[in-house]
Amino acid sequence: MRPVLFHFLGIAVPAWHFFFAAAALAAFFAFSMFISQLNLEIPAQTACVIFAAAYVGVLGGAITWSSLVEGLGAQTSGFEPSLLAMGSFGGIIGGMVCGILAARFIGVPLLVAGDGAAVAVLLGFAVGRIGCFLNGDDYGAPVAPALQGLGVVFPNLRDGGTLRYPVQLYESGVCIAGILMIHALRAAAGSQGRGLKAGVIASISLVWYSFARVVLENLRGDWRGPPIEFFGTNQLSLTQVVAMLMCGAGGLLLLRLRFNE
Repeated sequence: MRPVLFHFLGIAVPAWHFFFAAAALAAFFAFSMFISQLNLEIPAQTACVIFAAAYVGVLGGAITWSSLVEGLGAQTSGFEPSLLAMGSFGGIIGGMVCGILAARFIGVPLLVAGDGAAVAVLLGFAVGRIGCFLNGDDYGAPVAPALQGLGVVFPNLRDGGTLRYPVQLYESGVCIAGILMIHALRAAAGSQGRGLKAGVIASISLVWYSFARVVLENLRGDWRGPPIEFFGTNQLSLTQVVAMLMCGAGGLLLLRLRFNE
């Protein structure tokens, strides 16, 4: 782990803060460029306004989720959330709400804005999760005995050097794979002399990321909030429940776009 990434003029620059800022900048440029490619009639200033509104929602939603969900019952679990800790799915929900409101107010087609936001979100998580890994946040559960080679030690946990899944890097890889998949789909559509229908990128990205989070949550070792029981024996985190709902919503949107062709 490397909580302090480097020193600049004698000032320590934390890894998480550096990559959080880098993720925001990367997401902004990705959204601005991608949305202009999707619709040449949308000026750069308009894209900036939508992104700014969505980003305010991301910050507010992430902090609220961490406080209300992950902070609930934290003391009894032995977990102590850090000041202004953030929950990613709270950020996604907050960003979607504020982004949709801003797009509707300005008059930008929601599906076009959603396609641009999908790429921005994937790139933001791909960069930001590297900071989480270096800082030792959102760590994984202890690895299975047969998978010791996949584990890393998180010194900040002081757990005797237990090997844990670097789940942050897994998520980063999933997001990079999602971006490559989007580019491959656009290239395939372009080679056939057509573009992807508005909303396809957003729906596929939503299904891709949400499904991945359902799976990756099983490898998380940090406190996720009180578990939700179903069928008497199995347990899910609230993040998994929300991810399943979002995965279903993305699938329904994709089917709707397919049938409306």
